[in-house]
Amino acid sequence: YAGVKRWTKKFDLFSCKRVFFPVNIVDTHWTLVMADLERKELAYFDGYGDDGESYLRGIRQYLRDEHEAEKGVPLPDEFTFVDTLSVTPVQRDANSCGVFVAFYANYLSLGLPLNFSQADIPHLRQRMMSDILDGSLATPR
Repeated sequence: YAGVKRWTKKFDLFSCKRVFFPVNIVDTHWTLVMADLERKELAYFDGYGDDGESYLRGIRQYLRDEHEAEKGVPLPDEFTFVDTLSVTPVQRDANSCGVFVAFYANYLSLGLPLNFSQADIPHLRQRMMSDILDGSLATPR
């Protein structure tokens, strides 16, 4: 958890509604874990369709440890795992996982359904480049 702990030193992680954890799997594939701190739910999003249970367990343990370290008391509620396989857009190539993860996080942070597909990736890449060059994060178009 050392890498993740660096992100949370300057703010109270538990004051957030949702926290997004990009997960890099053996330097070859990106996925996403979303912790919904209001609903006490953990969800895993992988364009290749893995359920990510081991990553969900790891993030749940991280949240327990972080709460105890920061607040001095155990995490009061247990987090449940949400099945997201039926709502996660499928990645059909070997090099778009980062784009998928960025837009999973973008849409989910806005409370929007994940209603894009592999066919949308060229447009989403262009949008991402435009947002970076503009220094903004636009809402889905």
